[in-house]
Amino acid sequence: MQDQSERVSLFWVLTFLLLTNLGARYFFIHSYGSFSPNWDEWQAHGVFILKRYMEGDLALKDFFVPHNEHRIVLTRLYTLGLFKLNNHEWNTILEMRFNAIIFSAGMTAFFALCTYNLSKITRIHLSVMFLVLICIPFAWENLLNGFQSQFYFAVIFSLTALFFFRKGSSSKLELFCGLISLLLGYLSFTTAIFVTPALVATWLVSPPDKKRNLVYIIISVLLFVIMYYLLPDSVSEKTYATSIYSLIISFCRFLAFPYTTIPLFSIIIYSPTLLLVYSIFRGNTKTDDSLRYLLSVSFFTILISAAIAYGRGGDGSGPSPRYLDLLIPGIFVNIVMLVRLKSTFTKKAFIMIKYGYAFFILAGATIFVSLKTIPQLNKRKVEANLWENTISQYLETKDKKIILNASQDKLPFPVGQNDEFMKILDDETIIDLLPLEKMK
Repeated sequence: MQDQSERVSLFWVLTFLLLTNLGARYFFIHSYGSFSPNWDEWQAHGVFILKRYMEGDLALKDFFVPHNEHRIVLTRLYTLGLFKLNNHEWNTILEMRFNAIIFSAGMTAFFALCTYNLSKITRIHLSVMFLVLICIPFAWENLLNGFQSQFYFAVIFSLTALFFFRKGSSSKLELFCGLISLLLGYLSFTTAIFVTPALVATWLVSPPDKKRNLVYIIISVLLFVIMYYLLPDSVSEKTYATSIYSLIISFCRFLAFPYTTIPLFSIIIYSPTLLLVYSIFRGNTKTDDSLRYLLSVSFFTILISAAIAYGRGGDGSGPSPRYLDLLIPGIFVNIVMLVRLKSTFTKKAFIMIKYGYAFFILAGATIFVSLKTIPQLNKRKVEANLWENTISQYLETKDKKIILNASQDKLPFPVGQNDEFMKILDDETIIDLLPLEKMK
């Protein structure tokens, strides 16, 4: 009866998480979304995929053409599929809504994987923290751009691959599912390449099978080398961290989220990982597959933070909003780790540490939303209205000055490329795909 009660409790918690997250995302899409494609969407979706499809010039190999240093195969297939299902209308709001479903479902499943063996009351407490992390649109750039589905695919499939591989000695079915998840993640976003190094780090800390551990590590390293060798060429070095100091600062600012302006706070955010590794080495904590999964997710987040800091760190800048969806799983598993470390503290100390850590995260989230997310969303809403007005005016008048003399906040296109944007708006094939009536 107890097991059945726990399953029922888990079901209702997951249902609540799914519907609440989905409702929150739909609210923000309705409030801040735009029917106008934005930046990369015009070229990567409109010109490269949809226009070529309508003209009968789209080939299978085109889906594998690199976008920057990524192969966004799933995003291209997904966009084309929604386009066809929507009667050949390119509707970015529709893409956002489907993205919300994908992310909400994926994150709900992730919560289940992290908490399935915890008590009912603990799971309910953790669900509150989880809702804060996933319902607040920290990564609003992904939420309000249909093109950004690759972030969701990468996160979900990477977390899934880590789960199937966590034991090392997986069954044939688990191995197959893990490899498929890894492949799909890799064909979504380059960050999936760090699944195997995260597993290696986990198995070095806590070997699932000491006799075969070296074999697992060698296979994982080989997979990483193969995936790395097949990566597209990197983007311009202008985005790279300018020095070792800049790299370290940018890396710490990533891990310090939501305190991205205070790099040293990264130590506090990831202190449960440090404590768990220390406890394992001291022999104070006996690991199991669920703890290995938590460790692997934390290591994965640390690795991708280092990679993005190197590739996008510049002079030590912190994460732009679109990268924050990649960091949220790492924060949550550290919260769960702290709960799992209960036995290493006295009862009084654990209560103080648990609530202190929770308050620290919630306070940081509140400050981040107040100072960054809300102003950014309000700015985005104003810009979205300007975009739609500018596009509508140009299509009605064909006055080139409207586009060529427009300031950047009036155009959903890269800086200084007004003439390129005008060429796209002059393309009848592209314009016929847009829901122009909804943009007025």
